[in-house]
Amino acid sequence: MNGRTSRTPWLYLGLMLGIVLIAAAVRFHGITAQSLWNDEGNSYVQATRSLADIAANAARDIHPPGYYWLLSAWTRLAGTSELALRGLSAFASILAVALTFALGRRAFGRAAGVIAALFTALNSFSLYYAQETRMYALLGLCVVAMMLLTLLLIRRPTRRRAVLLGLVMAAGLYTQYAFPLFMLAGGAFTLICIVAVWPRDRQHALRLLGHYAAACLLGLALFLPWLPTALTQLSGWQQTGADVIPFPLSLYTLFGQYAFGLVALGAGYALPVLLLIFGLLYRPHEASPRRLWPHPLLPLLWVALPTGLFIALGMAREQNLKLMLPAQLGLSMWMAGGVAALWHLDRIVRATNSARGRRALLAARSAAVGVTLWITLQLISGVSGLSAAPELQRANYRGIAQDILRIEQPGDVIVLNAPNQAEVFGYYYDGDLPVIGLPEGLGGNDAETAAEVSRLVETYERAFVVYWGEAERDPSGVVAATLSEQTFAAGERWYGDVRLARYVMPDDLEVTLSLGSQWEHGIVLSNAELNAVDFVPGDVVQLRLWWRTGQPVTERYKVFIHLIDASHTIVAQRDTEPANGLSPTTSWPPDTLIADNHAIPLPADLPPGHYLVLVGLYAMDAPNERLRIENIGNLTSGARGASADALGLVAITLHAP
Repeated sequence: MNGRTSRTPWLYLGLMLGIVLIAAAVRFHGITAQSLWNDEGNSYVQATRSLADIAANAARDIHPPGYYWLLSAWTRLAGTSELALRGLSAFASILAVALTFALGRRAFGRAAGVIAALFTALNSFSLYYAQETRMYALLGLCVVAMMLLTLLLIRRPTRRRAVLLGLVMAAGLYTQYAFPLFMLAGGAFTLICIVAVWPRDRQHALRLLGHYAAACLLGLALFLPWLPTALTQLSGWQQTGADVIPFPLSLYTLFGQYAFGLVALGAGYALPVLLLIFGLLYRPHEASPRRLWPHPLLPLLWVALPTGLFIALGMAREQNLKLMLPAQLGLSMWMAGGVAALWHLDRIVRATNSARGRRALLAARSAAVGVTLWITLQLISGVSGLSAAPELQRANYRGIAQDILRIEQPGDVIVLNAPNQAEVFGYYYDGDLPVIGLPEGLGGNDAETAAEVSRLVETYERAFVVYWGEAERDPSGVVAATLSEQTFAAGERWYGDVRLARYVMPDDLEVTLSLGSQWEHGIVLSNAELNAVDFVPGDVVQLRLWWRTGQPVTERYKVFIHLIDASHTIVAQRDTEPANGLSPTTSWPPDTLIADNHAIPLPADLPPGHYLVLVGLYAMDAPNERLRIENIGNLTSGARGASADALGLVAITLHAP
């Protein structure tokens, strides 16, 4: 053995260790930048339960308990910080990168193993779920471990390898119900190998068949206690949310995620497809015993069979695409096999020592290097763009809890208007306010929900309401409608796809203004009511506007309320469609009064003085397209600080606290 040959394994080992370090760096960098979201909150609460309680609660969900059991053990060692909770997924993903190298090395050679690991380490699909307290990174690890043990068993069937494979199969089944799709791929590859080796070594084929069957039986036997529950869950699974993605689009989307990650940045698919074609043509060296095994079919089946079944079974919904995360590892190995095939083009076509043959081989190897670098650069761009992609930002419950804690007061109440929020909200919120879930249970009784909201209005002074997933629990919008009718909305803010709204319970409206002011398109502000005209900083101006129209309004308009000082500077404001968005102008029946409640919190640092309340209308999503006022109506001269498109409704006085 010469020096160069003896150094080669150490070179690849060094490269592999470097890639593992890169995988760890990108997975732990910014791992706590985003808040836990709803499902992660459920994982956290599950991890705090006993093993029996975890199983009981998982039986009412659509996930098996294996991940939660492991997370429970993990948190007893690592704690329940955001870093600790997500650390399990990060370590599972890092280990999956290492196993991808081991599998790729055995299937296509050391260099291909390094490339497969690199493509997996930098793929933002794998990276995103490596930073989430859910089971998807662990699912990927179970699948790649199963494929590696399957390949090892095919090479040399032994009892030990069969037992290990059976244990991994059981772990995968307890981790996620998508695992059987990948089990089918591994089984199909094993059967192909048995058929391929049968004419050459029948004894080996029979031994392989027996050991693989034993491994499958062991995995199923270990899963048997949970099997009735799994069948009940899957048969009664009612999917909600997005519609099924059409076949061409789902295939296009999934392939992009497998090849480039969740942030593809417009990368073309031609070069990855080229690598996949060459990956199927890969041939090992003639002197290698690997020639007995059809290795190129392993990644093909690993990717194509589960993906095809996933789409055919109608599972291709936006919220389900993460179930195909393990296929990303398979495609990385497949593309790495294509790079190996290009590099060893002389194994595919007849080798020749002619100048043309040498030039062709040089061109193929140059293409292999170029395509690998190009895909790597695309993946790096995806990693850097992951944190900036708006569609990949998780709901910020950390920010919601912090903002409530900053401004909460005695007499406030928090309402969670959606399923599956209590766990994650409770993780972040450690205040003393009562937290109430509405509607109760799974919803469905609108009358009871409305009565409970009315009770809260009578009992508390302010309400913070966290809206998410209302279509599932409160499809009639009873909570929002009742609050908008009986209270004064004081503003709202979006935290990702979750909305925090504030409501102020009504005071006596002691000030009445008879107006009759008219805007364009026949929109009339008949009168207005206020709770007072004298305030101190921190108070809330409660304003009820009464609108009507003599004819149908064909466009949607927003109402703006501005509080301006003597220099016409806006010091507080509120912009929303009438009735907090529940009575858009296009829904107004002619000659009918529309109640429109608004609350304007006065900043605590607002200096004493006189301020004017301005009211106006503008086109939906076009604040500069204000409606003109045609008649200011019965306003007193003291309140006419208005322009042609903003009515000076009333002057208020702010006194020193």
